[in-house]
Amino acid sequence: MSYFFETVPNIEGNKKLRKPQIEAYLKIKEYFCNNPNGEALVVLPTGTGKSGLISIAPFGVANGRVLIVTPGLVTKKSVVKTLHPLESNFWINYDVIFDLDDIPIVEEYDPDMMDESLYACNFVIANIHKLNRDNQRSLLNRVKQDFFDMVIIDEAVILGLN
Repeated sequence: MSYFFETVPNIEGNKKLRKPQIEAYLKIKEYFCNNPNGEALVVLPTGTGKSGLISIAPFGVANGRVLIVTPGLVTKKSVVKTLHPLESNFWINYDVIFDLDDIPIVEEYDPDMMDESLYACNFVIANIHKLNRDNQRSLLNRVKQDFFDMVIIDEAVILGLN
């Protein structure tokens, strides 16, 4: 069983979480329960707690590691600050997880990181540039295709042509 199923978070009824976070989490969980190999798009208005939703979305859903892809360094730093245990940790500050020993292992991808560190992670955070397959030190060249069970793309941009 995975960390995200073994660890029981305080999400439903959590007074510190925003209503859109809880509602989106419940929809994500329901969707992937019915569509385990599906793909989903979640849209939240500005200021409703997207980074918080990113941190709770895998619980009860992901069977393994989670990759968070950000479009650039500013967004990546924001996500790292939210999730990393040495920063202003979302799970502890918002009573999602009560014990520091129970928070997930979060690492910012670095091409020089040891395999042991990468394999120990529950969350890996990387900006899109670190995924470039043309670079031999790319994260995607380093791990098998099924290394991550869930991929969350932050600040996705969808372009449509009329």
